[in-house]
Amino acid sequence: MVFHFESFQLDVAERRLLRSGELVPLSAKVFDTLCLLVENHGRLLRKDELMQRLWPDSVVEDNNLDHNISKLRSALQDGSNGRKFIETVPRQGYRFVANVRQISGSAAAQTVTPPPTADSPSEQEMGAALLDFSIPWESGAPSQV
Repeated sequence: MVFHFESFQLDVAERRLLRSGELVPLSAKVFDTLCLLVENHGRLLRKDELMQRLWPDSVVEDNNLDHNISKLRSALQDGSNGRKFIETVPRQGYRFVANVRQISGSAAAQTVTPPPTADSPSEQEMGAALLDFSIPWESGAPSQV
């Protein structure tokens, strides 16, 4: 599943966040926090729900969640240039407030494919290479090459 918001692309399956095509490094729990927020965009996620889903078999303090949100805001540059991604609802939880588009299937694969470089063969060259491929024994018994 791939989500787009602002200049970001979040690929949940590949566990990758890109900003304008560049990889944004995130720790595993910070990435998981982002996924939960984006998948539930527009909805208030209460702190206890986030804690339960992020650390299901552990007892952790609220400051672990606060730390993840802080790291996430920093990575997203939340608040800079008037951009707002994560809303804090005091003593309740957090809400992802940016506009989010979900992309699936081949459209998602196309969006994460980097553009071809000058060294990359064109589609026409690739097609020509495939057309030139033949198997010598295709018409019958194998022949000596």
